[in-house]
Amino acid sequence: MLHLTMNGLAAAVYRYFPYPVLEQGWQVYSEGRIIDYIVDGVLIRAFVMDDSYERDYPLLVELNLEDLRYSTCDCHSDGYCEHMAAVVFEWCDRADYDPAKLLKSGSSALGGTGGSSAARLSSAGGGEAGDWASILDTLTTARSLLPREESAVDLESPVEGSGPVGWHKYFRSRVHPNRFSSLQAASGLYDKVLGELLPIAEGWEETAAKLYELHVILFAMKLTEEIQVSHIRQQYDFSYYQRMEVYRDLASRCWEHFADIVRVIPRQAAWEHYESVLLETEEVLHSYAQPAPSTVVPWMQIYTALWWDLLWSEAGAEREKARLLKVSEEEELPSSRAEWLMSAQLLFAMRGGMDEEAMALAARMGHSAPAKVLPYLEVMARTRNWERMAAWLQRLVPWMTRVPGGQLGSYFALWEQVRGALGLQQEWKDAVFALLPRSLDYYTEELMNSGLYKEWVDVHLVLGYTPMDFRASELKPIETEQRELLLPWYHHSVELFIAEKNRDAYKRAVRLLKKLQSHYKKLKRTEVWDRYLVYLTTRYSRLRALQEEMQKLRKGGDAS
Repeated sequence: MLHLTMNGLAAAVYRYFPYPVLEQGWQVYSEGRIIDYIVDGVLIRAFVMDDSYERDYPLLVELNLEDLRYSTCDCHSDGYCEHMAAVVFEWCDRADYDPAKLLKSGSSALGGTGGSSAARLSSAGGGEAGDWASILDTLTTARSLLPREESAVDLESPVEGSGPVGWHKYFRSRVHPNRFSSLQAASGLYDKVLGELLPIAEGWEETAAKLYELHVILFAMKLTEEIQVSHIRQQYDFSYYQRMEVYRDLASRCWEHFADIVRVIPRQAAWEHYESVLLETEEVLHSYAQPAPSTVVPWMQIYTALWWDLLWSEAGAEREKARLLKVSEEEELPSSRAEWLMSAQLLFAMRGGMDEEAMALAARMGHSAPAKVLPYLEVMARTRNWERMAAWLQRLVPWMTRVPGGQLGSYFALWEQVRGALGLQQEWKDAVFALLPRSLDYYTEELMNSGLYKEWVDVHLVLGYTPMDFRASELKPIETEQRELLLPWYHHSVELFIAEKNRDAYKRAVRLLKKLQSHYKKLKRTEVWDRYLVYLTTRYSRLRALQEEMQKLRKGGDAS
């Protein structure tokens, strides 16, 4: 079994690979172009995508970690290539070594060109182990697609009483996004970040530890976004959807953890003992929550959850609104940030009780307003703020005409609560009528439950429904209580089907006639039925197909 240390690997790599080739390999690795990776003892077989070659299939790299001289790549370059280097970085990642430490600024770590044909054929000699260790001490991360804030000095580990701004700088120094460039590494981001950073707060006071854990999760979310966005910028390949599934899963796990943490942080204790931590949290959140395009991380939910409760204070709201004002003054604001900005402004207007300002913002949002506003109305319902909630429900009516069905359901569920609390029957009915026919199910359910059967039948008759559009169980209450209300509806529906003048429509008309015959019989009005049947036969005597279908009705006798 191969036991390879980072020092030993660095010694071998810098003996054969020129530094520019390592940089090119880092780019290949960072872009996630290694699409298959199999370890067989000391031999690694990997497929690497490279569009610069005129072939529609990936390059096969066979990397011998025990002796790099016996490594090969389908690109057939003269010497050691970037595809081999990318696989080396991938091995480091999977072996829990930081692959960035194999790079340094300048040329070869040995001060030479490295990687020549002669070197490839030479034996594996070199300096002492101590020399290699000193070389490794000087290695730093090279250029990459993901930005990194470099520090001239080593950052100290977070301690109880320090602040989130320093924590996040330390997090960046410990966990770089490029460690998660491959698909497999990205899938382990949540576990790796928490595993490396959470133990630091062991032994802290409980509230302090929870606040620190909250920031570790925020950092994991930001890493997820950065990695996702860096890959979106690359050319799509067949791994794109697989990657997006990984990112969505990461965002979901982080969000669930975040929600659990926010629920258990005691707000009063946090403000009494860790006010400075909360003030710095405002700054970190403002920076992180401005979303990148197409991000999978639910930053607005996170932002809202923190500001609505844990971070809220009038002074804090004013500070954040000033930050938002600066964002609004930026030129050429990207659409994703512009949407976030408006949603953030709406949040503070709603939380501060400034409904006129909030309604003006909602008006600018148009038909996207309900999705932004409804969650706040649900909060009002939990706090029984019925008057304010009723005003919002009425204001939302014009924007509800094009929302998804789920939002419409939430809207009318809120109306039910308001109507029950304030008795706003006419206001509810006005909203329902304004949103017909989309609101039909909510209105007719109310009519049926209230025993307003005539209104129920009239609405469906006017909108062109027929009794055949309903199950027998749905019409049963009307048949039991006021059967005669169904007769005009059946007569009208029969005429509608006959007017279509085709055999299938005639068959449907006759099925309705059979049921209508049953209703007349149960109402003991068979003489009316007989006259009606004669009328139909006479009026439509020239419709041969209809007469044939009605003949079946007459032969069948009474319908039961």
